[in-house]
Amino acid sequence: TPATNTTNIAGNVLYAHGNASASNDIIAHNFTASGHYNLATTTNTASGSIFQSNTRLLHTMGGSLFLGKNAGNLAVSVGTNTGIGEDALNDFNGDVGHNTAIGYQSADSITTISSYNTAVGSLTMGTAAAGADGNTVVGYSAGRNIARGGYNTLVGYKAGQEFSQTNYNIGIGYQPFTGSIGTDDISDCIAIGKNAGYFNTTSSKMFLGNYYNGAPDGGHSSSLIMGEMDLQGDTSGSGRVT
Repeated sequence: TPATNTTNIAGNVLYAHGNASASNDIIAHNFTASGHYNLATTTNTASGSIFQSNTRLLHTMGGSLFLGKNAGNLAVSVGTNTGIGEDALNDFNGDVGHNTAIGYQSADSITTISSYNTAVGSLTMGTAAAGADGNTVVGYSAGRNIARGGYNTLVGYKAGQEFSQTNYNIGIGYQPFTGSIGTDDISDCIAIGKNAGYFNTTSSKMFLGNYYNGAPDGGHSSSLIMGEMDLQGDTSGSGRVT
């Protein structure tokens, strides 16, 4: 029956027949409200959340908003985070603020002392823990293994996926900085292009163009290194800088 007047629901709305008018009513049919639907403040599993098939789907905590199956959690009321997507931001427990995570399991391992991160895409910053600050990652699995790195900007499919404790790097394109070795504890690098800087192991380098850098399979790079215009690989032929 459509609700035309104020309806107070003290507990969780799960599944049942009839009007929604009491704690833990179960609604098997459509629920239509002509006015406002006023949820209680989220404090625990007993109030202030919307569930789907017994799984938390929507709730707020403090100034934070969470939407998606098990997005966020109910452990602590700390500030101004946004988690959208299944399991997004669901492990934090204190000193975490101003994080935005959108996508399946995005930033789902951030625990404490990690703030000002923006992660957009499935599995982005998926293993970030304590001390990951100021990162901006966009794209499937971008920055997935950042644990305590800070102020990295990674945009593209698997951009900087293997970074762990790296800082102040910029990677744009398809799989920049995404080799399986040598990507920990480097900083101040720029890689733009397909696989740019893929196997880089040194800080303060610049890679512009495609192919690997130092790839074990002998691949070459058309990279600018340390701002010195030191080109690697084949620089002959038309349309090339020599």
